[in-house]
Amino acid sequence: MKLSIAAVTALLFAISEAAADASSKTPLYKNPKAKVDDRVADLLKRMTIEDKTSQLVQGDIRNWLDTETGAFNKTGLEWSMATRSGSFYVGVPVDQQWIAENIKIAQDYLVHNTTLGIPSFTQTEGIHGFLIEGATIFNSPIAYACSFNRDLIRKMGKVIAQESSALGVNQIFAPLADLARELRFGRVEETFGEDGFLAGEIGYEYIKGMQGEGVSAMVKHFAAFGTPEQGLNTGPVHGGERELRTTYLPSFKRQIIDADVYSIMTSYNSYDGVAMVANYHVLTEILRNEWGYKYFTMSDAGGTDRLCDQFKMCESKPVDMEAIVNYALPAGNDVEMGGGSYSFTQIPKMVKSGKLDIKIVDQAVSRLLKAKFTCGLFENPYLGVPAAETPKHIHTKENVALARQIDTESIVLLENHNNILPLSKTANVAVIGPMGHGFINYGDYVVNGSYLTGVSPYDGIKAASSGSTTFTQGCERWSNDQSGFSDAVAAATAADVAVVVVGTWSRDQNQLWEGLNATTGEHVDVSNLNLVGAMPHLVKAIIDTGKPTVVVFSSGKPITEAWISEQASALVQQFYPSEEGGNSLADILFGNENPSGKLSVGFPYDVGTTPVYYDYLNSGRPVDVGKEYENGTLQFGHQYVLNNPLPLYEFGYGKSYSTFEYGAVKLSKTKVNAKDTVTVSVDVTNKSTRDGAEVVQVYVKDVLTSVVVPNIQLKGFEKVVVKAGKTVTVKVPLKVQDLGLWDIRMKYVVEPGDFQVLVGSSIVAWLEDNPPFMSPFYKGCRVRVGPRLVVRINRQPLKRGIASRNGISKHCFDFGIKPYCLKTSRFKMNWTYSLLIALLLQIATAQSEPPNPFTAEIPVIVIDEPFTIYWDPTTEGTVTVTIIAVDNKNTDIADLVVLGANIPNSGSLTSTLNGTPPAISFAIKIVSDSDTSLTTYSTVFDISDPAASGGDDVSTTFSTVTRSTTVEDVTTTSTDPPIPTSSQSHTISSTTEGAPIADTTTTGSSLPSESSTPSSTGLSAGAAAGVGVGATLGALILLAIAGFFWWRGRKRSVEPETGASTSAWWGWRKKSFGPEPESSASAGALETVESKSKKRVSELDGTGNIPAELEGTPRAELGS
Repeated sequence: MKLSIAAVTALLFAISEAAADASSKTPLYKNPKAKVDDRVADLLKRMTIEDKTSQLVQGDIRNWLDTETGAFNKTGLEWSMATRSGSFYVGVPVDQQWIAENIKIAQDYLVHNTTLGIPSFTQTEGIHGFLIEGATIFNSPIAYACSFNRDLIRKMGKVIAQESSALGVNQIFAPLADLARELRFGRVEETFGEDGFLAGEIGYEYIKGMQGEGVSAMVKHFAAFGTPEQGLNTGPVHGGERELRTTYLPSFKRQIIDADVYSIMTSYNSYDGVAMVANYHVLTEILRNEWGYKYFTMSDAGGTDRLCDQFKMCESKPVDMEAIVNYALPAGNDVEMGGGSYSFTQIPKMVKSGKLDIKIVDQAVSRLLKAKFTCGLFENPYLGVPAAETPKHIHTKENVALARQIDTESIVLLENHNNILPLSKTANVAVIGPMGHGFINYGDYVVNGSYLTGVSPYDGIKAASSGSTTFTQGCERWSNDQSGFSDAVAAATAADVAVVVVGTWSRDQNQLWEGLNATTGEHVDVSNLNLVGAMPHLVKAIIDTGKPTVVVFSSGKPITEAWISEQASALVQQFYPSEEGGNSLADILFGNENPSGKLSVGFPYDVGTTPVYYDYLNSGRPVDVGKEYENGTLQFGHQYVLNNPLPLYEFGYGKSYSTFEYGAVKLSKTKVNAKDTVTVSVDVTNKSTRDGAEVVQVYVKDVLTSVVVPNIQLKGFEKVVVKAGKTVTVKVPLKVQDLGLWDIRMKYVVEPGDFQVLVGSSIVAWLEDNPPFMSPFYKGCRVRVGPRLVVRINRQPLKRGIASRNGISKHCFDFGIKPYCLKTSRFKMNWTYSLLIALLLQIATAQSEPPNPFTAEIPVIVIDEPFTIYWDPTTEGTVTVTIIAVDNKNTDIADLVVLGANIPNSGSLTSTLNGTPPAISFAIKIVSDSDTSLTTYSTVFDISDPAASGGDDVSTTFSTVTRSTTVEDVTTTSTDPPIPTSSQSHTISSTTEGAPIADTTTTGSSLPSESSTPSSTGLSAGAAAGVGVGATLGALILLAIAGFFWWRGRKRSVEPETGASTSAWWGWRKKSFGPEPESSASAGALETVESKSKKRVSELDGTGNIPAELEGTPRAELGS
């Protein structure tokens, strides 16, 4: 046989390559300098189907380690490494060195005693610390998210990696990207709160810290797991595509893509009727195709079995293992965790029988191998240190100090009445309550027996105090028994101050699954959020002693006991603590540290008012509150009849011992495109004498949108330390591409238009502009915020397919049937119509409300700063000017402060208000001293108190004003009203904190709205009647004329959608308009920029190009 030169050359080359490979004995996949993808491909082609399957099934260290005796089982190891070698679980409560030694045995076996030497991922839990006896225990995720401190979370990730790698563990099942939007759900404590942006940022820092130390993180639970039906664990989650993408996925994308996490755990739930473990759309189309994720996913324990036994997608007795494989693996769930039927072990048989494509198996194995190569597992299969060196890595002084610092910065001060905190270190303190001592109230996922170790609140307070400290339990956490109350009351009476620690509780690793009682944790869900058993009664008993009472909520989720907020001297929220929790609490109570935590989740008034997350969709949450008072009086509203749909404490809320003042907000640019980054800057001044840390929060509102979006969203934050009396400039980057939405075609676009940027100490900065939130029962920290600045997206030039003529605009959406067009019009009225409307308005005003001799102009009132009131002095003589309190119906209920009595009616008055009056909403009342029937009111306003954020309040006594009026029905005052004894007329006396108001009753006067004119008795009855008749006749005549012209306009024809209309919408004659003058945001004053409707021609790149599928479709810019 003759061989061509080329063939000979090829043969010789192949022989030489084979010889070189044989001599070096180093295959390409073991070359650390080779490209990862090349290494994966080289290894994959060497693997048998059994090798591949072994990579896709999780093993367990208990297959070769006897957890009772520590004995090693060689046969168990060999079997496990042959069938379940890709990863194995090690999170069992045994001695540290048992884990370290058996991980080393397994990795050595895999590397040296198997054909290919593929090391394994060794896995355990770590949401708030490495799950092993003796490791550092940090506070729960819901807690450390309240720190809003990125640097500390990254350090924590490093510490958890340091401690776990010291024993050979290289993968941690954390963090979570789930959101706490269903508060009945037992696993709220494991989340980073209700907000996707915060959850994404906290998880990002955790992952970066951990993976920077060579340990892989695993983001869970993908996706939309935290809002199960009825709050029940693993229940179905309801929602659509837009909600999935807008609300649930952003936190995952930040953690998965931006942090480049090496693995993902899929979730137990279904979403919109599709099981997440087999959701091709989410696991492949979104995660892989859209996001470009390149590593592997893994089911939760027993999660694949749910396809049959829970979702009823296949037979469950026996489990149809092949069906499970065909559902989960092609959908994008690559690896099967243990705890179920191990259905993935059927892969070899299914491939050989043709029931499963080998390409699907190869794809899953490739993703797992890519993670192993990328994180350096082949080069460093075992990260453990010698046993003698573990104390240098695990539970070091530095690690414990970090746990204390994070815990301290996570504590949230909710109430501090009369500045009772910080306590004097010489005070005699009675620590009371079942969470105060006797066990450490950790959250779930701590190792068995952990509750017996750590610093309790009593331990910490006793160590920090130089006075006497006692502890009395008072009651059991799980009991209604009140027999211990007498001892607790006696202890409180004998002390200077009582600290009552109550809340929820979870269980440790073993107890949680042994059926012991708990009120939070995995599979522990609740139907209400109140304190359990005797605990609320214990709190009440201690408050009733009259001694200053500081209540501490030690819990894994919000507690709904609004009365405690009002009646306790102070209220502190400490979500499940670290092992240093007691010391951290004492640091806050005694002022060693200034509280700086902000709530990562809002607190509702009651479980029935949930959800209360701040970023509800536009059109949501109407407010007309009612209330049932402690004495039984009912004040009826509508939303809700006897409650409040608003949060008791909103997301981002938290007090400080310092007072912070915000300066003007500045933007680096106000005209941007989708690729720009805007820098938001603001000066923050500490107005107190105490150093403090402040969380500067940046919120954005998209003014006009093509679909319904959240009313406002957190888009940035920074935590800064501000020295007493100093000012720091805080800068927060804002990426315009993050301001997009999912449009009607489910495309992510940044729509041209206006975005409001708001900066403040909490979401209350936005609520300032939403009057419904300013109800009498709203709890919030008011701060002085900068002006509302507006980012303007550049409006793109019109493109082909867009028609805009003479002010008429049409925007067409293609719903797949025929175009549906929204029509709007910008027009100028003909002068005839303008005149007619003006006359009608003038006549209607004259008929309904005679001229008032006063026109009070609303002042801007800031405590301790001079202000001036102006009015129109239409009468002679003297007047009396008073600040009054108004209720949520805008009704005058009490005189509060007399600013000027019997003063000349000059039209102005300058005054200063020293201290906040005891009310929520206020108005100015001006009364003629010669004729009290001549009375006017200003519009309702609020009083800004710089000290109201929790620091350095000044106690002020206001003037006492007496006024008596007979009224009908029940009267609401600033304090709890008495129960009426009959329906007859009666007079009510009430007292408000700060100053007595004797014999004060409701006048029944309803205050004007901002656009109304106060009423008066300035016309006689006859004159009023005459005006009324004439006005009515004139109005009828003018309405008839206007109706005729309107009818004529309606008869004009309108051409098809692709053409120009011959008549404007509603028959108004069209006018052409020139360009509007540009508006720019001012950094020195509140400025409102007229919002422009947005044209939908811009995709994320901001180019303004029309998608190909819309070419030729009539589209137009919505009228401004």
